[in-house]
Amino acid sequence: MFHNLRSDISRKQYLKFTEIDDNTIAWVNSMDLKGAILNDRIVTEKAKAFALNLEITEFKGSKGWLVKFKKRNGLKLRNMHGESATPNLVSDFIELIKNKISLYGAQNVYNADETGLFYKMIPSKSVCKTIKSGYKVLKDRVSVMLCTNVDGTDKRTPLLIGLFKNPRFFKNFDIKKYVIYSNSKRAWMDSRIFNQFLLKWEMELRKQDRKIFLVVDQSLKTN
Repeated sequence: MFHNLRSDISRKQYLKFTEIDDNTIAWVNSMDLKGAILNDRIVTEKAKAFALNLEITEFKGSKGWLVKFKKRNGLKLRNMHGESATPNLVSDFIELIKNKISLYGAQNVYNADETGLFYKMIPSKSVCKTIKSGYKVLKDRVSVMLCTNVDGTDKRTPLLIGLFKNPRFFKNFDIKKYVIYSNSKRAWMDSRIFNQFLLKWEMELRKQDRKIFLVVDQSLKTN
């Protein structure tokens, strides 16, 4: 009886990729609830980031994977339409936050969320008489995490995540005056950076003998 080694390898890869799928669909669902607009590239890049954090080097985020991922999860690239009814889940979440505010106080309930910043990208449209061409789309990006409390009295220093540990353009600029800077391989938030952020904040809160309630996006918890 012959042992199918290729089948075993494929099965192991499938099990690994399942973990990527689970994280990615959880993130897509959380973004969908927020009303975020996602395209194929954003979903693929997020899946690659999950693979990187899970140390799954075989994952390439190919078009074939994306097609199958969307089919498995009932996802399609759809046209955006007008207003829709608010899901019950959102209403329940709002009630939860109201309860936490009454328990902790508005100054002690925080929300943190991450976004990508394509800092070199120019607008895709322009007011002009003729079609302009020759503009290269620059996709250089960093990630930014913003955090504040409900009443807006404590806007935490933004967390900026780039590719390089010591970017050249910081050489004559004191970036620490404006942001907390960190870096990762894809300029994405990861568990190491997020845990460092939380640990430093926790030390500050302990000195103040203070407890808070922090609401974070699903992607921050699973990265």
